[in-house]
Amino acid sequence: MASKKDLKQRINEIAGELFTECLFCKLYIPEVDNARVDRLIANILDMQVEFLNRANRPDAVANRKLVKASYRKLKESLAKKVDELCDEIVHLNQQKEI
Repeated sequence: MASKKDLKQRINEIAGELFTECLFCKLYIPEVDNARVDRLIANILDMQVEFLNRANRPDAVANRKLVKASYRKLKESLAKKVDELCDEIVHLNQQKEI
């Protein structure tokens, strides 16, 4: 990412896409557990706020190398969190075991 603005914009895009997927599951998949979808939507919104806050306030603002490392860590954490959320979305429509 070239700038903080681009990073924050990408975080918003990712959160929007994940939110849309959850909403689609909730509205169009009759077997889906609505409470589970609601929890997932809340997690997505929490993730968005957390990463936007981290993007606004990098660690060690005075040291350029530490700022770059902070953003690199933020991007890695974001990718990991998005993977976790995507896995949860994939498993939303699985049947409950009796």
